[in-house]
Amino acid sequence: MENEEEKFLMINAASKALDYRKKHPEADSEEIIKKIMHAIEASEKLKLMGIASADDVLKLRSKQPRATDKEIMNEFMSRINIILERFEEE
Repeated sequence: MENEEEKFLMINAASKALDYRKKHPEADSEEIIKKIMHAIEASEKLKLMGIASADDVLKLRSKQPRATDKEIMNEFMSRINIILERFEEE
């Protein structure tokens, strides 16, 4: 159950990051992450996972500026287990 909660939060943070970037194209990654994480009430571990997810999706967006948000989210989803594994190692 916890794994599903983690994935949901990660997807939510990534999606919010893309939405914020679209509405505020001049915003840098730090501003975007602060804004979305301020709105999420979760444990410190889950917040860190959300930050990692938002950062990852924003990096994907900058590397692939012509990709749609759906394409970016699909690529992010294919990498979500890698991010989860990094947190399990710590």
